[in-house]
Amino acid sequence: MSIRVYDDAVEKNNLDALSKYAKKAKYTFGWKSHKSKEYDQGHFNHVVISIKRNEVEEDTDLSLEQEFKENKVVYDVWKNICIKTGKRQLVRAYFNLYTAGTEGYIHIDDPRANEIVKNKDIIQETTLLYLTPNWDPDWAGETVIFDRNMDVLYATLPKYGRVLQFNGKLKHVGRGISRICNQYRVVLALKTYRDEPKAEKAIEFFRNITENVAHSKSTFFSHCFNIYNMLKNKGLEENVCLAGLFHSIYGTESFKSPIGIDRQTVKSYIGAYAESLVYNFCNLRPRFKSIVSNTNSLDFIEQYHLACIEEANLIEQAPRITISSGKIDALKELVTSYQI
Repeated sequence: MSIRVYDDAVEKNNLDALSKYAKKAKYTFGWKSHKSKEYDQGHFNHVVISIKRNEVEEDTDLSLEQEFKENKVVYDVWKNICIKTGKRQLVRAYFNLYTAGTEGYIHIDDPRANEIVKNKDIIQETTLLYLTPNWDPDWAGETVIFDRNMDVLYATLPKYGRVLQFNGKLKHVGRGISRICNQYRVVLALKTYRDEPKAEKAIEFFRNITENVAHSKSTFFSHCFNIYNMLKNKGLEENVCLAGLFHSIYGTESFKSPIGIDRQTVKSYIGAYAESLVYNFCNLRPRFKSIVSNTNSLDFIEQYHLACIEEANLIEQAPRITISSGKIDALKELVTSYQI
């Protein structure tokens, strides 16, 4: 149950635009952190997009909805966060606003939704983006996360532009702000799901099924495992790295895979999103142009991840076979254009 903090995930112009947007949002009062606590008087809340908890399924992803994409201010920030921290399935997005005198109380996020998605390889995550500029530490307002013994596991100030990600099953609270604070504490909350593939199991399985398969004057496993490590070194999430490992398992334009394997089996080892990257990598025609020019209208995060995999794929083979430097340069330019 990792806790991750990023202070550079969102571009400054996107952050400022969202902060301005959040100040003008239509808030309602009475949103409670913990509905069963009678002393929770609630705080201000504005919903951007949400699905009813009893309608959440494993393939639910509101980030694909046109309604969400048309909210450019929020969507641009969502894209920044996904590029920095990885692909997520969005189920809720909203703003919380606190003034002096309004408080949060200890809770876990979306307990009913967690009961619906029982797959142990899928976890519910909470992402918080703090939107109040120039936060003074004397104003308090920390987000506090607790361990199983209800002692403080982690705490962070609501620093402007900071992104905090953690497992929503961890008990946590947004503490009240000091009466000396003359600002609102505003937070964008994103409730998401993501795959949590088991890397060691997937690597061992891949090793076993690719024994003695040749590829580009090397072995198939060596080539693919090198790509996996290259993506790891770039700081990409595990599911993308595993997509790099399996990238051509179905066969591609230039590699006729001798390994007969179905999509469901691959999905069971690396997760649905990673398998979709593998399937696209193997079936896009022509692959390089499809990725660089996005001729298949790929989602922005899919295009970015496929570009990362293709870049690693070409660089890894370059010492052994002739690879166009122009192709590698084009991919590097595309990958860099996504990053802050």
